[in-house]
Amino acid sequence: ALSTSKMSLRLDLKFSEKEIRRRAFNFAIGVIACCITIFVAATVSTVIDIAPIVILKQTESNEGQYDIQITPRNAPYFNYSAIVDTLNERNLGSIARLSTPRYLFNDTQSLFFTTTCVQKYGGNLTHIVDKCELRFAQHHHECKSHLSSLWIIDFEQEKKIGFGARFPTNLIPHKGEVVVNWKLAVSFEIEVGDAMWLYLDLNNGAQQNLLSSLGVHGVTCSKALFAVSVAAIVDETAFGKFGSEANQFTFIMSSANFLPHVLEHNTHLNYTMVAQGDGDNHDHADELRELSTNIFFMLPDRLPTYLTLNYHYILQQTNYLSSQIAFAVGFPWTSITTPLIL
Repeated sequence: ALSTSKMSLRLDLKFSEKEIRRRAFNFAIGVIACCITIFVAATVSTVIDIAPIVILKQTESNEGQYDIQITPRNAPYFNYSAIVDTLNERNLGSIARLSTPRYLFNDTQSLFFTTTCVQKYGGNLTHIVDKCELRFAQHHHECKSHLSSLWIIDFEQEKKIGFGARFPTNLIPHKGEVVVNWKLAVSFEIEVGDAMWLYLDLNNGAQQNLLSSLGVHGVTCSKALFAVSVAAIVDETAFGKFGSEANQFTFIMSSANFLPHVLEHNTHLNYTMVAQGDGDNHDHADELRELSTNIFFMLPDRLPTYLTLNYHYILQQTNYLSSQIAFAVGFPWTSITTPLIL
């Protein structure tokens, strides 16, 4: 039986070889068709497998790498620690652990001056602020102010929960440093290492009285002018920390060293705090964590949830989490957005 099979195989191969030689063109067409079919099938299978990740990354590029954002509706701030404690008391510790605070100085108060202005004055801030007003004796054209937004970010906490997890560690700004948006850098010819001035109101407008919330009252001037160095230039998404559709002219500083740096360079604020009994007037690294203008949340088991591509399931999980947060914080006091689920 074995010898018969070998003879049959040899005969089949012999006839096949003859047919290939007689119809070489048809044989080539057939081989190519088989290869194309296998390639297309493999490609389609791969695309189906990675489609959820591609869709998620595209959405995050537009909106940012988070699932839920809450902002105060009838107050200037959230007390982040109080919210975390409330969630833990309601057995929602898994939600609390996947949250992070931010503080925003909005574009009505946050101003900056270009490197050209700093170069003209040689970095000397003396006598520029007079009675809480900027007064440039010279170089008026180079020292025009430009509107911007300044985000104060807790980089350590955001890395822990995976918010903008791709943000390189070496780009995290240190004390006195900022990360600049690429569009801003191109518009004003800013480069890494350049010195700039930021000028902002620590009360951030009438509705956001930061200094009073910190227990500082009777301040005659809440505005601060301070020098910063450009640590890095990133695109508008900042590795997932922002969405390209919302982030235009933006500075980023670390919450770990923002207030200490500002207070060191604005003696009128230091004097006021010391005069009111704040002896350790440079120990303010956590204040903006307690007074948060924005709090962001991530879904538990985030990636597996989105990989299901089941819109109703994803919507159900997001809505459940949102309702738990709103109930704990208080519906009348909370505005909730879920940018990835429209």
